[in-house]
Amino acid sequence: MQIERLTPSPEFDIIYFLEMSGLNRIEQEMLDALEGGWDDWMHQVQAFRIAPEKAKKGEGYLLVFLPEAVEQAVEAAWENSPQHGEAFHNLAVTLVMAAAQNLMPELLEACAPLPKPSKAMQSAFEEVGVRWNQQIDKLDRQYALFTLMPYQGGCELCSQSAACPNSTLAH
Repeated sequence: MQIERLTPSPEFDIIYFLEMSGLNRIEQEMLDALEGGWDDWMHQVQAFRIAPEKAKKGEGYLLVFLPEAVEQAVEAAWENSPQHGEAFHNLAVTLVMAAAQNLMPELLEACAPLPKPSKAMQSAFEEVGVRWNQQIDKLDRQYALFTLMPYQGGCELCSQSAACPNSTLAH
């Protein structure tokens, strides 16, 4: 497999964060804390294009994730207060999505379908520091995104569409 490290550079967008969080407004003190979290976590975003050896340039799969240290920071925020925990959880989700959208602008208007990775892809995951959990058909990182690159469609390609509340496929 070809593994290419990518460098996303998303900006913190309060409107997008509020939309992702299902909120209408946020207190200034919380906003300041979240902006600090964004600045800290931006440098921890891991992003890769992973593709079979014979893939054309730019084709393959996009993998974006935050490391375990961010998961631990979110857990610590939950211990501090449920409000902080939920806000920092939503911040991590927003950061992964914004990073993916920065690399693949098509995701601004569409869902990122989760394809079922091959054994070779699962080995490539391990090379970059994540694992595929066979029991739940997901990556072992809480804040992660894996999808086709370039964008090739939505629900019809997603391994989670049967259980997804946003699926456009008839159940």
